[in-house]
Formats: sequence, C-alpha cells, structure tokens
Amino acid sequence: MVGIDRTEAYATGVSYLDILVQDNDLNPVDGALVTVYGTWAVYGEPDLWAPATEVLTGLDGRAHVTVGEYNPYGWSAVSAIGMFPEEGYLRRAVTMSDPGETYSIPIWIPAVMPEPLDVDEEDLAGDDEPEVSLSFEFAVESHRTLADGRHFGTFTWAEEGGTVDALLVDAHNYDRYLEARSIDAEHVALAATEGEAILDLPRSEEWILVLANNAFVASTMVGHVAVSVAPFGEVEWTEPVEPIDYRFRIAPGEHVAITLEP
Repeated sequence: MVGIDRTEAYATGVSYLDILVQDNDLNPVDGALVTVYGTWAVYGEPDLWAPATEVLTGLDGRAHVTVGEYNPYGWSAVSAIGMFPEEGYLRRAVTMSDPGETYSIPIWIPAVMPEPLDVDEEDLAGDDEPEVSLSFEFAVESHRTLADGRHFGTFTWAEEGGTVDALLVDAHNYDRYLEARSIDAEHVALAATEGEAILDLPRSEEWILVLANNAFVASTMVGHVAVSVAPFGEVEWTEPVEPIDYRFRIAPGEHVAITLEP
C-alpha cells in the first residue's frame, strides 16, 4: 500500500479490498496504479464520488486496501500495458461495505504482459576443449516501481525481492536474443531471485552472461552480480583477469550483458 494507512484510526469498523490486476491471459500485472473512490455519503452527498487512495500492485498483481464501513467504493486502474475501464473513470465495486468484510476486486486489463523467453539449455561448447573456468553469482535484492499518481502525485515504491532471467550464451545466440528470437543457452535460470554456477568453457567463443528483466512492465530490479574467470586445468595465462563485482539496476524490458571475449 502507498503511504501510511490511518483508516483504522478514524473508522469504528473497517472493511478490506483485496485487489488482483491481471492481463487477458490472467497473468499478474505489476505496478498497476489502482485508484479507489468513495462517496461523500457521510456528508449527505451519496452521489458525489471522490478519490480516497491510490495503491500499486506488487509483482504478483495484488494490492490490499483498508476502507471504512457502510460506504460504497469504486476503482479505476492504469498500468504500463493499458487501463480499465478504458475511459479511465471508475467502476463501482462495493455497494455498501460491512465491517470486517474482505471484498475481492478482480481487474482485467485488455492487453497482454510480455511473452516469456523462448530458450533451451544446450551444450554450446560442443567438443571444444575447455580452457577457462567461468564462475558467477547473482542476487536480486529489491525492486522499485515508479508511479505517476493521478491524484496524489508521483512516487517511487520500493519492496524487497524480485527476479531476473540469467543466461549464458555465445555471440550468435546473443544476437538472436536482441532480435527477440528463440535462443539456445549454455546456462539458463528463468525468474530467479538468485543463482550461481561454475562453467568450464573453451576460449574459441565469445561468451556473454545476460541478466534480463523480461517478466515485468513497471518494476526495476536491483541487485548485484559477481563474475570471475580462471585458467582451466593445466592452461596458463600470462596475465590474470580481474573479477567483476557489479551492482545492477535493470529496468523493465532491459538487460545487462557481461562479455568474456576469446
């Protein structure tokens, strides 16, 4: 919930709205801005509607609101993929709230979230002898959602947790990834909060570690990735390669790429 909830301090009894925003395929929509409306019935104006609060949906498409008792409530929702109702006004949801009741508010945005990656884990190294050991570890610590509030101003909402897609690919498959085509990868971890791997690879290929924020449309992923390489087996290098320790912020639809050149 955005802001500090003071409803219980002013209401003798409260009700609850359990909001779920989904796309046409029933996928959760993150960062949807839901405006909850109430009437001025307590002031003798039962037909006068006004915004009561604004909330953002989490990565699971859910938001929860505490409201007062004995009032009607409505909502409208705006997201990065669309809005509903499409005219941007309100849809009445609760005729009269009863104290202690929880009301489920399903909202469908008439659009679709991004398609998941079309990727297969394959042995891209083939029969080439390994010459380098590549090790990496990553973790998503939090996510941040920016909302342009329609009534209560612009704000950024930060929450713990999040996920990224982690892929180790060669140059050919990286180009296919940039073209949004199906790809093969030496290592795949989809919708991962954290991960690590040690891979023995040939130096005949250019290898790229990709961390991508593909699944969300409004939430930036924040975390870190560490990468190091060392000679494999009896292979000797004239100069050591410095490890990388990188703190990332990956916006929706974006990625970071760390390249190990031949």
